[in-house]
Amino acid sequence: MKTTRNKSHSGFTLVELSVVAAILMMLATIALPSFQATVSNAQVSAVQSQLGRMRTACDFYAFQHCEVVQPGGTVLNADDTTGWVYWADAGSLKINSTTVTEGGVVLFEL
Repeated sequence: MKTTRNKSHSGFTLVELSVVAAILMMLATIALPSFQATVSNAQVSAVQSQLGRMRTACDFYAFQHCEVVQPGGTVLNADDTTGWVYWADAGSLKINSTTVTEGGVVLFEL
């Protein structure tokens, strides 16, 4: 008595898998550069947005707590009227305090 076995071919051949892998690698090399550019653009946009929020926060702080000296204006001595003095043209900030340190230096001069 002869027994015959049916060989059922299931699965993929090595050639078929190699072709699919090659196609996927070609698609990846096409898509990857545009994806990297998109990520880079998103990072730049995020930094610009964060800087804008920081500038706005600094402006609000300056308006609420500082005496803003407009370009050409001068403040030579502290008078304790506001918390800070901000020179808009130079971008410098000093505390508006007449308090003297132990070393004899006025805080406004630091």
